[in-house]
Amino acid sequence: MENSNSLSVLWDAGNLLHLSERPERDISENDVEEAVRDWNALIQKGRFEDGEQYFRLLGMTWKGRIIVVIFSERNGMLRPATVYPANKRLRASYFKNLDSFNHEKEI
Repeated sequence: MENSNSLSVLWDAGNLLHLSERPERDISENDVEEAVRDWNALIQKGRFEDGEQYFRLLGMTWKGRIIVVIFSERNGMLRPATVYPANKRLRASYFKNLDSFNHEKEI
């Protein structure tokens, strides 16, 4: 999987409906696109289901909020399947990775 920064986000009726059905999560299309373009985003390979490989992206919005984007890659585009706010453990993981990256740069 290439860096998420180079992928366009594919929005369709299904994933837009998913966002609108979860107002308590308070996550917009812009939030998702910002997290996807986060140069420090963490991406992990997830499950393979219905002929598609899914991934989990942990990224930061421009407002500093860490969110999780579960996505597949379709036709060279990143298609969000679900999104939700990162819990405390995942936020800590994001910042730990960021901290270790910054220390490596200093060496």
